[in-house]
Amino acid sequence: MFFIILQILFVTCHLTSSQDIVGCGGFVQSNVPISFEKIEVKLYTKLGAFKFKTECAPNNGYFLVAIYDNGEYVLQINPPQGWSFSPSEINLKIDGKTDPCSKGDDLNFVFTGFSVIGMVKSFGKEYGPPGVAVKIFNNEGTLLKEVLTNENGSYSFSKMVPGTYVIKAMHKSWTLANANIEIVVQNDNFVVDSDIVVSGYDVQGSVLSGNEPIQDVAFILYSSTVQSEHVHNCEPLLENITNALKKHNIKGSQICMVHSSKEGLFSFPVLPSGDYTLVPFYEAHNMVFEVVPSTYYFTVGYESIMIEKPFQVYGFSVKGQITDTKGIGIDAAVVTVKDLKGNLHQGLSDKDGWYMLANVTTGDYQFKVEKENYFFEVITIYISPNTPVLSTIKVQSYITIKPEL
Repeated sequence: MFFIILQILFVTCHLTSSQDIVGCGGFVQSNVPISFEKIEVKLYTKLGAFKFKTECAPNNGYFLVAIYDNGEYVLQINPPQGWSFSPSEINLKIDGKTDPCSKGDDLNFVFTGFSVIGMVKSFGKEYGPPGVAVKIFNNEGTLLKEVLTNENGSYSFSKMVPGTYVIKAMHKSWTLANANIEIVVQNDNFVVDSDIVVSGYDVQGSVLSGNEPIQDVAFILYSSTVQSEHVHNCEPLLENITNALKKHNIKGSQICMVHSSKEGLFSFPVLPSGDYTLVPFYEAHNMVFEVVPSTYYFTVGYESIMIEKPFQVYGFSVKGQITDTKGIGIDAAVVTVKDLKGNLHQGLSDKDGWYMLANVTTGDYQFKVEKENYFFEVITIYISPNTPVLSTIKVQSYITIKPEL
């Protein structure tokens, strides 16, 4: 009704004083059915002052605005949020003679599509991470658009005409569930009610002894906020390790474990958002080594975690053998080793020539072997948990004592 009254008023004014009023009219155009009555057209001055607004005719999208003074204006379409038009606004310079409105030209806004809106959420959370790639394809499999989720995990595609589409999400590090969704856009924006879910985020770290990577260190995961069935792609717990850790008073339940690689790296690929405790455990050659820190607390939010400071293995044991030139073990040989800081460790060979050095750390050591009537060269050997058995030390010469005559 307002639109009809405006037209009557405009025609009346135009017949009585064509010098004082200019009508700017045109159409909101669309190749697909849309609700024209939901759309307004507004008039502003060049500086942004609001002057006038009108609705569109519901049957054909026609609109008409009245301009009473010459000058510069902006005609702006105001559709429901998410609807796109080209252009979104038209700049006008009204002079009463040569401008489109004074000449009776139509000013048209062309509908270019609705919006598709959705969410990528973290498992068990209301929001999700930024940076997840979301793509939309037509029903023939052609990629139309690609966007990244914003800070709360939402995504949107604009200018989508009615039709059938497929939405796919992907990330180079994270595991996604429900990452392939078919939708049908009809006569309005489409809100995707089936959320894409980040099942979990990767958590990575490393373990060294000195500067050398250590393999097969176990990392046991505890949590009081996440259930074990929601954590994926890690190893089941081993009884000997769980028994060894019973004496530790650690909050939460044991979830699973992983082992470090030969490069000293470990990773939990899929950890849902929550609070966790990580406990290292290293046993080799029937000895349990100290690993520092003994517990590590962390929280997974909406991103991957890299534990920057490596875990360190301390206090391991190594063994070696003292032999003669034929490879037969020499017993009762005293083995004294000295590290670069001057710290001393000592061992005594058994009947087969084997000796043990306890509580050593990674590094170069100077070996000195002593036994009456035997001569050994002083040598340097590199020790680490990855070399639990050292190179054999062989006698160089014998000291022969001639009997007195």
